[in-house]
Amino acid sequence: MQLDRPHLELLAAMLADGRLTAAAERIALSPSAASRRLREAERRVGATLTEADGRTLRLTASGRVLADAAVRAQRLVDEAELSARWLDRGTEGRLRMGAGFHDRVAARCAAVLDAELLRTSEATMVGDLRDGRLDLVVDALSPPQLASPDSAVPGHRVTVNPLADDRLVAVLPVGNASVDLGPPDRPFPIEGLEGRPYLISGLDPKLGFEFDRLFRPAGRGPTDLVRVESLAGVLELVAAGAGLSLQPARAVNGFDPDRVAVRPLHPPVPIRWAVLASSDAGGSAVADAARALAGRFVEVNPAAASAVSEKGKTPPGRPGFHRA
Repeated sequence: MQLDRPHLELLAAMLADGRLTAAAERIALSPSAASRRLREAERRVGATLTEADGRTLRLTASGRVLADAAVRAQRLVDEAELSARWLDRGTEGRLRMGAGFHDRVAARCAAVLDAELLRTSEATMVGDLRDGRLDLVVDALSPPQLASPDSAVPGHRVTVNPLADDRLVAVLPVGNASVDLGPPDRPFPIEGLEGRPYLISGLDPKLGFEFDRLFRPAGRGPTDLVRVESLAGVLELVAAGAGLSLQPARAVNGFDPDRVAVRPLHPPVPIRWAVLASSDAGGSAVADAARALAGRFVEVNPAAASAVSEKGKTPPGRPGFHRA
């Protein structure tokens, strides 16, 4: 027999508060009623979900697995209820653009498409596309990832449409005496990143990006890695002197040049922007939106002048989905 929502609600409260008595108070249950609900949950599951801890109870390993699932399930239900309310208000048909780490780029693209902008992350965006929570996500991919899309988009049911070429640039604070900016066209040395906080979107090195193309071949690089899940946050932290970063030139362009400077890298680290979409969602509307975005991506996301020369540019990829 499956658990009902009240059982899951109690387990989620226990995960948050650690003890049955505190969990019961959180969801407005008496201790005796919470105990009865818990015993019923254990009977239905056929497993011991709690163990004695002094005068109260705490979750066992089995209980924590169920409680964690209950939290995730509640989040999905809450999102579904919110979507249902929005659809009832007449927002059906408006595309949903995911805003992951590259939130500044996503916002510009959402404005082009008149789309909703919903928060996602590098860890969840592919799942959000497959599950139908999102229609489109714009992300920066490396040539190896594009050559082997499964490395960037594991599994199936997600399409990848190239948008424009780009390359990584050093993102540096202006007016910081400890950082030698040098002239705009001089590559920033790898050793300049050492001994300083390095701001990065995730701690797992991505194929074809700086760890793969710069740090590993050189046998040196930053060691003080600081995870920041927003490009806008990275730029503000760099401007405040709280670290350095390497980011796509098109993503950085437009930020206050009196606070943040960009410098090229050597060797260059080429990347390409692409729009990811669920192959099951939206049908022709999603494909039409991707083509429209391909036509205007460079216009709304120009490259930083010192990072990509006109001579070094290559034309953006032709619109047209291919299956990952």
